[in-house]
Amino acid sequence: MPDCVAGLARNLDWASGFYGSGIGNERIENLLGVTPGDSTQSELLSVAGEIANKKIDLLLVHVAEGSPDDTESTVEFRALKGAGLLGDHTAIIHGAAFASDDFNQMRTAGAALIWSPRSNLDLYGSTTNVASAFRQGVTIAIAPDWSPTGSKNMLGELQFASRLNHEQLSGLFSDRELFEMATAIPARIARIDDKVGSLKPGLFADLFVVAGDPSDPFAALAKARPGDIQLVLVGGTPVYGAEKLLSQFKVRTETLEVCNTRMMLNSAALPAGRFSDVENRLKSALNKYKLELASLEECPQ
Repeated sequence: MPDCVAGLARNLDWASGFYGSGIGNERIENLLGVTPGDSTQSELLSVAGEIANKKIDLLLVHVAEGSPDDTESTVEFRALKGAGLLGDHTAIIHGAAFASDDFNQMRTAGAALIWSPRSNLDLYGSTTNVASAFRQGVTIAIAPDWSPTGSKNMLGELQFASRLNHEQLSGLFSDRELFEMATAIPARIARIDDKVGSLKPGLFADLFVVAGDPSDPFAALAKARPGDIQLVLVGGTPVYGAEKLLSQFKVRTETLEVCNTRMMLNSAALPAGRFSDVENRLKSALNKYKLELASLEECPQ
């Protein structure tokens, strides 16, 4: 994995910054699935051994990523259990084909669920039955899956989940619960809540400032657009924000346009040089394959 994964955000499975400045030192493993087409038997045994020997804190695994009517998706849960990988060190991504009893077994085993509603709906026309998972007591977090069908970032996925929550789930989750599903809960699932996930003494100062009604901050976040993110700090270092705030830190900056709004980046915080130079290098590399670089943000129409 190249050094390009290090940058403006913590990459928890390759470059979190919690275990030195290098990459690949993390205590998280990823599996695309548990069936033969996704993982070999030796890979499954290796991961099970890492969990048993406490070499990793979390297994992230894609399971039942499909319609409840898809037989292949429904049998994946049995394959996960058969591999001995259903436990309190496991977080299942998707679970879109799960039934109520599957969620009950997850809760009993202590496994968590990662909900990616936008990708599920775009690909399969339906999403995970989070209402059933919630009633069964399963720990639920939100994440955007991948950019081709999911949101480009956590803010976009949070907004999508908020709309879905009100339009299809009758407000099952409060705005605060959705916020925690994107912050404190994932930190607990990954067993890094002693480092990030909330604002308290002794933790890394990873925080952001969003424009909106201060009397109802969680609703403000659920409605926020990319241009409303006024400041981002990672480990106490300002990395992005509106000029009026980032300029207060006296750092070298470069301009970035976000949804027709002038924003600033801390150039010194970028490990691979100025953002504009990195962008040009990527465009040049993709041009060889007649591909275009996707935008960083999703702007409201």
